Amino acid sequence: MAASGLTFSGLVAQQKDKNSTTFVQPKSIIELNTGNTTQSKSYQNQVTDNESLFKTYLKLAKGNTHVLIETETDALGFTHEKCKQVYRGVDVEYGVATISRKNGRAVSIHGEYYNVNNVAIQPTITTNQALQKAIARVGAKKYLWEDAIASKNSGYSKPKGKLLILPDLSSKNTQGAVTRFNLSYLFDIQATSPDIYADVYVDAHTGAILWYMNKMMHAHAHAKNMMSTTCSTTATIGNTSI
Repeated sequence: MAASGLTFSGLVAQQKDKNSTTFVQPKSIIELNTGNTTQSKSYQNQVTDNESLFKTYLKLAKGNTHVLIETETDALGFTHEKCKQVYRGVDVEYGVATISRKNGRAVSIHGEYYNVNNVAIQPTITTNQALQKAIARVGAKKYLWEDAIASKNSGYSKPKGKLLILPDLSSKNTQGAVTRFNLSYLFDIQATSPDIYADVYVDAHTGAILWYMNKMMHAHAHAKNMMSTTCSTTATIGNTSI
C-alpha cells in the first residue's frame, strides 16, 4: 500500500480467518428496509438495538461488537449514531460504523467493517518492549518527552502505547474482505532532533514494525495538494479572477 509518508514493512499475519472463504464483505453503505421486522419496536435500549442491526446486516464473526461513541442530528432531522468496532474488548483500527435514523427508524449503515476472527488478544511482549522497538524504528537523537518544559507546554508525554487490532489491508480477498489481522501497539512518537511526528504500529507478539506513518510528511503532502487544487481552480471571467 503506497502513500506519501506511509510505509508497510514486516506485516506478520497472526492467523487467517477460517471463515474468509464464506464471509461476504458488506457494502460500505447499506440501505435498510425501514419496514424490516428485525428492528425492535422499542428504541429505549439504543445500544442493544444497534447491535442487533449490526449482527443482522454485517454478519461478523463471534466476538465482534460495536460501541456507541457519538450521536448527532443533522439539519434534515436524521440522527447519526457513530460506533467503533471492538473485538473481545480490543478496539479494531479503522473499524467505525454509523447507523442513520429518521424518526427513530434505522435507514442506513455506513462505514468500515472487519470480520476479525481467531486473533490472540493477550500480548506476548510488554508495552515498554514494544516502545523500544518503535524508538529504534524512528531513530531520532532527541524525543519531545525528554524535554520537560517543552513536553509540558505541548501537553505531550512519553507514549504509553495503545493495544489494538490492526487489519492487514494487503490481505483482501477477491470479495474485498480483509482476511488477516494483527494485535499491535500504537505509539504516537514526537521527536525534536530531527523533527518527527509519527505513528508506529508494533506487533504485540513478535515486536515487528507493522506500519510506520510519518504524519508530518503526510500533512505537508496534504497541504501541498490543497494549494495545488486551490490554484488549479482559479478561473478568469473577463478581467476578474475568481
